[in-house]
Amino acid sequence: MKLPTCWNCDFQFKWSELLFILGWKKRCPNCQEMQYVTSDSIKMTSYLLIYDLIAIVFIWILPIDFWLQLLILIAMLLMTIIPIPYLIRFTNRKQPLF
Repeated sequence: MKLPTCWNCDFQFKWSELLFILGWKKRCPNCQEMQYVTSDSIKMTSYLLIYDLIAIVFIWILPIDFWLQLLILIAMLLMTIIPIPYLIRFTNRKQPLF
């Protein structure tokens, strides 16, 4: 897995630049062209987040200690947040989600 590159100038984005992308678009810091996240990337990251939400509900239902629940939740969120920038791919125009 590698971090995505700009579709125009092949600039490779940093992990920290991709952690929070608002509106599923990002401006390239090198060439200033707008980068749009592909619909496949949006679907993959959404599946990860939905998985986390479902798991959170089940963890809160389990009869285990609060601190253990909190530790599990933090570990799950880290395991979700860390790979998200590697799943993102860019294109030069907005794509329909479906």
